Amino acid sequence: MVIQVHRVDKDGFYMEPVLIEQNDVIEDENIVTIDPPEGLYKPRWLDGEWLEGLTSEEIEEIKKTVPQEPDPIEQLQAENAALMMQVAQLEAKNEQQAGDTAFLILKNVELEAQATQTAQEQASLLMELTMKGVL
Repeated sequence: MVIQVHRVDKDGFYMEPVLIEQNDVIEDENIVTIDPPEGLYKPRWLDGEWLEGLTSEEIEEIKKTVPQEPDPIEQLQAENAALMMQVAQLEAKNEQQAGDTAFLILKNVELEAQATQTAQEQASLLMELTMKGVL
């Protein structure tokens, strides 16, 4: 069976994981069989135990540079505000389109009325021409 061990440098700082056979005899003083605990920024093997290899000042500097995740509630509020803005924009666009549609329907009715009037006038003229014998 293969197991994972850990290679450290000459000062005990973690370098990399290494896979070996479980029954292999380890003669390398830079191989540690104990897993480093979670939460160490720079694990260091020293005197038979894993320690933090960074100073508290170095850790604070890292924490400052690591971007903090936004508060989930604030993120949801921002997303909600953006969605509300989109809804308002779509509603305004919908109202504009409804107004445009109403205008076009009215214009269409006017044109149909004019077409009907023109057709009636043409029919009347044809009738008059026919009665006068021109046609």
